[in-house]
Order: sequence, then C-alpha cells, then structure tokens
Amino acid sequence: SNLSLRAIATAIVRECIDFKQGGTMPVLYPYYNETGSHERTYYGYNVANASAKTLLDNLSNVENGPDLQFRPYLKNENYMGYTFLGGDPYLTNDDSIPSLSCYPGGGTLQDISVAWLGPTQRVFATGDGQDYAMLCHLSEDMTLCTRADPYPLVETTASGSSDWNTEDLVKTHGDAVVAAMKDPICQIKGNINANDCPVQPGVLWPGQNVELILEGYPTLPDGVYSLRLMEMSGNNTADISLIFEPVISPWEG
Repeated sequence: SNLSLRAIATAIVRECIDFKQGGTMPVLYPYYNETGSHERTYYGYNVANASAKTLLDNLSNVENGPDLQFRPYLKNENYMGYTFLGGDPYLTNDDSIPSLSCYPGGGTLQDISVAWLGPTQRVFATGDGQDYAMLCHLSEDMTLCTRADPYPLVETTASGSSDWNTEDLVKTHGDAVVAAMKDPICQIKGNINANDCPVQPGVLWPGQNVELILEGYPTLPDGVYSLRLMEMSGNNTADISLIFEPVISPWEG
C-alpha cells in the first residue's frame, strides 16, 4: 500500500525474478518502493488468475496506468542486463523527438496504412463476486451523443472477474475503457529503413514520442502529427515496421 502503480509493478517483477529458485536475471529496479496513493492485494487462493503478465496488464490498463518496459542495456562487452521501466504514466524520450515524413514520391515513412474505429460511450464494468454480490460500475461519456449532430450510442462491457476486487478498482478500469474509446480514433502504421532514418532500435523505444510530417495522404489531412510509438518489429534486415498508438481522428471537430 501507499505505492505508485509502477512501484507495485516492480514488486511483482521482483517476486517473479529475484526470488525464483533456479537462477535470476540481472534487472535494475529504479522505482522500487516509490511512494504513491495506490494499493493492491493479491491472495494466494487466486493463484490461477495471478500470473505476472495478468497482474502487470491490469496495472497498465487502469486509468492513468503506467507504460511498463524491460529495456536491455550492455553491462560490459560480454553481458547484457535489463532495466524495468515504468511511465508516469507514459515513458519519455531520452533526447529530442525524432521526425518522420511521408509525401508523394518520398519520405522516411513508407507503406502507410490507417485503421479507423468509431466511439464507444458507455461501459458496464464488473468485478469480483456473483449474482447480486457482484461488483458493478457504469462508466460513460455522453458528450458525442448529445451534440447537435450526435453519434449513435454504443455500449460495451469490461470484466476483471476476481482480479477487480474493490469498487474503486472496478470504477477505475471502467473509466479507463471509456477514456480510451469515447472519441473516434485512427491508428497509423508504416515501414522505415534503418539505414536512412532517425528512428532506429536502441535509439527510440516503444512508448516514446515521434513526430510525423504528412502531406498528400488520401485519408488524412496534411499536417504534423504527434504520435507515440507502440510497436517496432523487423526481420533481421534494415526494414522495420512501426505501429503507433491510436489517436483521436483528425477529422473530428
């Protein structure tokens, strides 16, 4: 109790790595015992639902939950270690924000594709318990449904089963889903070549910011887009695929 969310995540990782029989991993924990206003209780009888991945996902997916990342570093010329990082709630750039560009006939970001998703305004969240004893919370943001040219009401559910064992935790998860889905969003993907691009593995990491200068793309207005990198993947060549975090549709408003 009285810890930050990333400190709770650190405690979970330490239990799984540092106290596991049969060997450890070299991991640094910069947020160990960082004070905050959060608490979590994990019961032994619920071990089937208490894998480290599940617990870390739950911490990240609450409203203002932290980005979490194992970041490798070289301890010396022969050995590698990891730093377990947590955002507040986002990870920040170590240096300046790099820029990518895309325009007819050129640019550093190629093969762009854009996915679109309409808004969801209401979430019915459920947690621990059964029947009448089940913890429930209604989270909603009806802003887009009540304007002059309204969006249709879309509803969904969110459930944490026994992992969401307090009323506040159910509310926090429900509110987080609404915050992420209450606006129409789009997600940009594209490819780069590391030989002629400032965005490279080991320099920029998922969770950090990128600036995209876009011109002449058919479904997005020209402009400068501030994006967060969500995923990088490759195939042992200089070609790298980038997926950016969804953003509010630039056509909205």
